Amino acid sequence: MKVEQYVSGNTKLVSYMDRSSQQNNDDFFDKAYDEWDFDRLVSDLEKIEHLARHQKRNLKAILLSFSPKKVATLLGIQESSLRPAFSNLYRLIENLTQEPSNTVTYKNAKFVLASYRKQKNSLDGSLIDEKSKALVQSPQPPTNPQNIHTPEPIPELTPLDFIGRDRDLTNLTNLSRQAKIVLIKAGAGVGKSTLAREFLQTQFKKVIRIEMGLESGNVTPAEEKVSQILRKDLDEEPSRDFGINLDILREKLADRANPIGVLLDNLEPALDENYRFRENLRGYDALLAVLGDRDVFSFTLITSRRSLIAPRAKVNEYSLEGLDITAWRQYFHDCENGGDLKALLQMRDAYNGNAKVMDILHGAIKNRFDGNIGAYWNRYKDALLADSELETLISVEMDWLRDNQPDAYKLLCRMGCYRYQDVKTVPFEGLICLLWDVPESRQVWVVDYLSKTSLIEVKGEYNLHPAVRDAAKLRLLKSRIDFELANINAAELFNKIDHIKSYDDALKAFEAYHHYIAVNKYQLAADVIVTEKKSYLEHQTYLGTSMYGFGILALLKDCINEVIEYLPDEPSLSRLYNILGDVCWLIGDISQAIDSHKRCQTIAIKFNLLSLIAVSFFNIGLCQIEFWEIEPAVANFEKCIETSEGTDYDYYATGSYYCLSFLNSVLGFKNKSIDFASKVDPEKNPLDHSKWAMGYRWLFLGKTYLNLDNIEKSSKMYDNALTFARESHYQQVEANALSGLASIARFKKDFEKSLSCHDEAIKILKKIGANPDLAEAYFQLGLTYQAMGEHNQEEEYKTKALELFEQMEAPKQIERVNKAFEQGGM
Repeated sequence: MKVEQYVSGNTKLVSYMDRSSQQNNDDFFDKAYDEWDFDRLVSDLEKIEHLARHQKRNLKAILLSFSPKKVATLLGIQESSLRPAFSNLYRLIENLTQEPSNTVTYKNAKFVLASYRKQKNSLDGSLIDEKSKALVQSPQPPTNPQNIHTPEPIPELTPLDFIGRDRDLTNLTNLSRQAKIVLIKAGAGVGKSTLAREFLQTQFKKVIRIEMGLESGNVTPAEEKVSQILRKDLDEEPSRDFGINLDILREKLADRANPIGVLLDNLEPALDENYRFRENLRGYDALLAVLGDRDVFSFTLITSRRSLIAPRAKVNEYSLEGLDITAWRQYFHDCENGGDLKALLQMRDAYNGNAKVMDILHGAIKNRFDGNIGAYWNRYKDALLADSELETLISVEMDWLRDNQPDAYKLLCRMGCYRYQDVKTVPFEGLICLLWDVPESRQVWVVDYLSKTSLIEVKGEYNLHPAVRDAAKLRLLKSRIDFELANINAAELFNKIDHIKSYDDALKAFEAYHHYIAVNKYQLAADVIVTEKKSYLEHQTYLGTSMYGFGILALLKDCINEVIEYLPDEPSLSRLYNILGDVCWLIGDISQAIDSHKRCQTIAIKFNLLSLIAVSFFNIGLCQIEFWEIEPAVANFEKCIETSEGTDYDYYATGSYYCLSFLNSVLGFKNKSIDFASKVDPEKNPLDHSKWAMGYRWLFLGKTYLNLDNIEKSSKMYDNALTFARESHYQQVEANALSGLASIARFKKDFEKSLSCHDEAIKILKKIGANPDLAEAYFQLGLTYQAMGEHNQEEEYKTKALELFEQMEAPKQIERVNKAFEQGGM
C-alpha cells in the first residue's frame, strides 16, 4: 500500500512551513522523533558508516516517507544534490537490515526499519522507545498487591497495509485448532490473500505458497506444483511419479516439531461450474487429501471467490467480510477526516468495506485531491454509487489516468500482458520495455508516477492486483497492435536471461514462450524452447533440456505438444521432437519417446542435421533397450556410429560403443563385446561430453563385465559409477550402480550385502519415479530371494517387476523375466 504519513500534498506543506517559519528548516524533520527510536537507529547505522549532520536530517526525511524532491522543495535546494545522499542512506539501510541490494527507497524504508519504530503503550496509547519499553516490560517490585490491574505486554504497531482484522485472526486461530483446511471465501479485493498470508506468516516458521494463477488456461497442474514444493520448499528431489511425491510430502508434513503453513491462493480459476476442480486439475483433490490427513502437522488456508467441493478432504469455509469504518478511518488518518466522516462512511458502506477499494480511493484522494475526501466523493459518488463494484472503481480511476496522464495509462494497460503466475512480479525493465512510444527521457518519470497510484503494487518489483490486471488486459486487447507489441517486448525481455542456474531461472526464461503464444507467434514460441543458453553445468544447451534437468516435465511436454502442430518441417521442429522424446523417456512413456525421436530424425534427414540424425539413432537404441529389443537396438547404435564417427559429433559414437559392448554381451558375442568395451576403456578415454555419458559409461561397462563373468572388473565399474553419482548428485546412476553391486554380491553369495544394496537402490528409484529401472531392480531382487530359497519374497518381487513391464507395454521384458525365473537365474 502506498500510504504517506504526515504530509498529504503541497498545500499542507506550505501551511506547515507558514506555521514553522520561525524555526530552522532542519527542525521540520524532527517529527520523526515522535514515532521512531531515532538515536538507536543512528547508533546502529554509524557502526557501518559515520553520518554527517545533513545525513541525519535526510534519514529523518526518509522515515517520514519524504521524497528527495519534497525535501529539496522544503529546503530550497536542488533535488539533484540530494539524490546521491539519499541513495547512500538506502544502501546503508540495506546493509543494516540485510535487505537485497537496490530495494530500499523512501517509500518502503519505514517498513524495512519497523523494528526501530516506537511502540504504543497499551495503557494510554502513547509511544515509547526501546529503553522505556525495557523498563515497562522488566520485572518491577510489587506495588499492587491486590492485582487490580496488570498491563498487557506491549503490542507491535499494526502496519497500515494490514488493519482491522483482529477478529478474523482470532477466528482463524480457533479454526486452526479444529480443522486442517479452511477456505477463506470473499469477493475480489476484500483482503482474502492478505489475511491468509498474515495469519500463516505469524503462526508458522515455514509457509508453502501455491499460486493458482489468474486464468483457467494457465493453472499449473498439481503434479507440477508438488514437484516444485518438494524441490524449492522442502529441499527434496522429486520423483517422476505423482503418488510417490505425495507420499514424500505427507512424510515431510508429519513432523510434529516443525508444523508448516500452506496457502492455496486464488483458487477459482481451477474450478469448474460445479465447484469442483477442472478435469485436467483433479490432482489437486489428491493434494488436498494429503493436506487434510489427520497425521500431518500442517494447516492449509485456501482463498477463493467461490466455494469448493472436495470429495477427498474436509474443507471448512470461512466467509470474510469487508473492513469496518474504524479500519477505514485509521487508513485515511492522513486525509482530512473531521467534517468528511460522513463521506468516508458513505464510501465504506457503498463498497462494503472492500480493502482494495479503500486502497485505491486513498491513493486517488491523496494524489489528486490533496487528501480532501469530501471533494473526491462529491465528484465521483453518483457514478460509483450507481454501480458499487471494485471493477467500476478501477474503471473510473483508469479513465482518469487516460484523460490526464495518457502515458501512465498506456503503461498500466500494457502491464496486463504479464501473467503474474510462475513469475509473480515484473522488474523495472519489464515496465520500461512497454514504453516504446514514450521518449526515453520521460520513461522513468512515467513508471514513478504510476507507482504512486494504488492501481499498481510495488514491493521491490511490480505487479497488479488480479482485478486490476483483468481490467488492464481487457483494455489492452482493444488495441491489437498494442497487445501484440506488449507481448513481444515482454518476451524479448525474458529472452535476455542467458544463464539458467536454477529452477526459477528456467521458469523466468520460459515466460517468453507464453507471451509469444498469446499473440500466436508459434515459431518464436518454439524457438524459446530450443534456444541455447548456459546451463547450471556451465555449458551451452537448449532451454528445454535445462528445464527437464530441473524436473519441469509435465509443463514442458504440454507446451511442446501445444505448439508443434502449428510448425512447418524446419530444424527447430526436429529439435523440439528430440526434447519431447527425452521428456517422454524420463516420464516412462517409452512408446511416445520412440515416436518423437523418429519424427526428429525424419526432419533432421530432410535438412541434413547430422547431430540430430545421430542422436536420434542413439536415443531410439536406448528406448529399445528398455523394451529389451536387443537386435533393433544394436542396429540403431551401429547406425549412430556410422553417422557420427569422425565428425564433430563423434561423442555419440563413443556412447554407442559402450551400449554395444553391453548388448553383445547379452547376445553372447564375447569377443565383439570386449572389442567395443576396449574402445571406451575409461583409462584410455577418461572424458565424456555430458554428465549422462560419464555416469552411464560406468554402468554399461559394469553390466558388460558382469555378463562376461569378469566380476572383479564389473565391481570396479560399478564402484566408479557409484562414486561419480554421489559426487555429482546423480540419483538415477547411483541407484543403478547399487543394483549392479547387489547382483555381484548375489553372485558371491553375500546375501546380506546384496539385500542392503537392493533396498537402497529401490528406495531411490521409487522416489524419483524411474519405472523402467525400478522394474529391473525388482527383477534382480526377486532373483536374489530365489538364490536364498525365499520363495514367497521371490514371487512378490517377480510380480512387481512383471506389473511394471506390463505397464510399459514391454512384452520381451516380460518374456525375459519369466524365462530367468524358470531357469533359476540369469
